[in-house]
Amino acid sequence: MDVYSFFLTIHLIGAAIGLGGATFIEVFLNQSLRDGVMDPTEKVFMGLTFKVLRIGLAIAFISGLYFVWVYIDRGQIFRLTNPVFISKMLIIVILVLNAVLLHMHKMKLWWGSTLSLTSWYFAFILGTFLTNSVRFGFWEIMNTYVLFVVAGGYALEAIRNKSRVVGEVVNKVTITNKIQNSPSKQE
Repeated sequence: MDVYSFFLTIHLIGAAIGLGGATFIEVFLNQSLRDGVMDPTEKVFMGLTFKVLRIGLAIAFISGLYFVWVYIDRGQIFRLTNPVFISKMLIIVILVLNAVLLHMHKMKLWWGSTLSLTSWYFAFILGTFLTNSVRFGFWEIMNTYVLFVVAGGYALEAIRNKSRVVGEVVNKVTITNKIQNSPSKQE
């Protein structure tokens, strides 16, 4: 395996870890907050998943710097001026800023997880466009990204609301079962 293929493999592994981490954060978040409260075990799982996501981001970012160096070293500046590449880099900056703001508790978790999930998927899609030489203009891409984030936000909010309703039903059934099975009822 040559060096370029090695870094490409590492980059894809980082992207897969990050994308998977963002997906699982959203799944765990919906599951954890169905009852409106995150218990200590759920907090541990969320914390671990955030660490995995950050590791994926770091791997993808560091390995991505290798490609920038290669393009400059080989005189392939046209790759760095590709609107798909520039858009992907801007979205990576958004992901990093989002991670920092979430870590500093300066961004609400619900909004931050939405931005993270939709940005990871969009950056991943843009990566496939780069690999397959698909060309779009910068503003076409960024306008589509904004629409993707907004649509993703609405879709995730619908999922979250459905999850809350399911959580409320589960809580009512649990309380009812506890009352029915309490020692005073059994006498």
